[in-house]
Amino acid sequence: MPQALLAARAAVAADFGLAENWLNAGPTDLLKWGLPEAFMSRVVSRSYGTTLVVHFVGRLDQIHFKLFAMVDQGGGRMRPISGRSIRPQRNKSRRLAGR
Repeated sequence: MPQALLAARAAVAADFGLAENWLNAGPTDLLKWGLPEAFMSRVVSRSYGTTLVVHFVGRLDQIHFKLFAMVDQGGGRMRPISGRSIRPQRNKSRRLAGR
């Protein structure tokens, strides 16, 4: 991480009582391959005051990034996954749907 970001991370950790490593920069490796096509058209933007705009990853891209993270073991190694491991669990699906 750039030095300025490391300093900001430490300041936020001190201000809010967080662990020093609260900011996970691991996923930035995905940027080596570039962002998916039309990525910025799917971000959700929120303004905070007059000077800060945060662009949050859209739902579709979150799902794809999570799937990639699930099969990636680091160093470019991939582990096979079964269809069973990515199917939603019935009870969890109902709970998320509020049933």
